[in-house]
Order: sequence, then C-alpha cells, then structure tokens
Amino acid sequence: MRKIVRMRFKRSELLYDIANVAFVEGDVMPELMQHNKHLTQDITQKGNVDRVTRIMNVVVEECRMLLLPFTKTIIENDIKVDNVLNIKEEYEIDLSVPENFPKGSVDYIAKLIHEFIVARVLHDWFLITNIEKANTWGMRATKYLDDIKNTANKRLTVLTRPLRPF
Repeated sequence: MRKIVRMRFKRSELLYDIANVAFVEGDVMPELMQHNKHLTQDITQKGNVDRVTRIMNVVVEECRMLLLPFTKTIIENDIKVDNVLNIKEEYEIDLSVPENFPKGSVDYIAKLIHEFIVARVLHDWFLITNIEKANTWGMRATKYLDDIKNTANKRLTVLTRPLRPF
C-alpha cells in the first residue's frame, strides 16, 4: 500500500528568501563593487525575475528527477513541450511513498527542497554578479542535494540477519 504526499512550494516564499539573501550579500560587498552590489540585490526585480523563474522551474524538475522512485508518472497521451516562460504561483511535487515512510522524513525533504531551490537560484545569479559568493552557494546547493538523496534513500525497514548458531 502506498500513500500520496503533495509538497507545495509557494513562489512568493521562494522569491522572498532569494531576495532577502541577495540583499544581505549585496549589502556586505566591498565599496569598490558598488555596481555589482545593486545587480546582486536586484535579483527579483522586473526582467531579472524571469531568469530566476526559469532556474526555479529547472530546479523543481531536477528535484522530481532526483526523487524519481517516488515521483514517476507514466505519459498516457502525446505531449507537447516548449520553452515559453512558465510562471507558477505554486510548485508541486507529488510523491508516492510506502505506507511506513516517516512523516519526519517528508517534512525534512520539503524543507531541504526549499533551501535547495533558493541556493541553486542564488548560485546561478551570483555566477553573473558576485563570483566569490557563487562558490559558497554552489556548495550549499550540493549539500542540500546530498541531504535530499540521503533522506529519501534511507532504509525504511529494520535490517535483520539470520542467526547462525555455529
């Protein structure tokens, strides 16, 4: 028996965290980098937010692929895919998990996915505006990604070994 878990990630919450971190990172930049400071802080402004949206869309799909054993859905009809900017107010990831999948793991994975999306967007943006911080956020994204994998792949049942008296 399996259960369906629907994880929802509000675009507004993701953008808030992204903008907040970018503002702080820009605020602590040296005085010599004033132009880069405003570019760093303007991550969610008109025009720039389109790039952020595309990266968020990619990262959510990356999470679905990462959780493939739980997210696999079969294509039933012909589909058409294009590259038109798709702005969603909410991202959803549906998981089909075993009945004994721990709720704590689901909560933890959802929090990690939120942080992973934020870190990946910041990494992408800082590759343009603040290369020194790009590496930091790239490493954070990798850590969140590893934590998602490890949590999703943890053994769900107790491992038993047969007893051998001799």
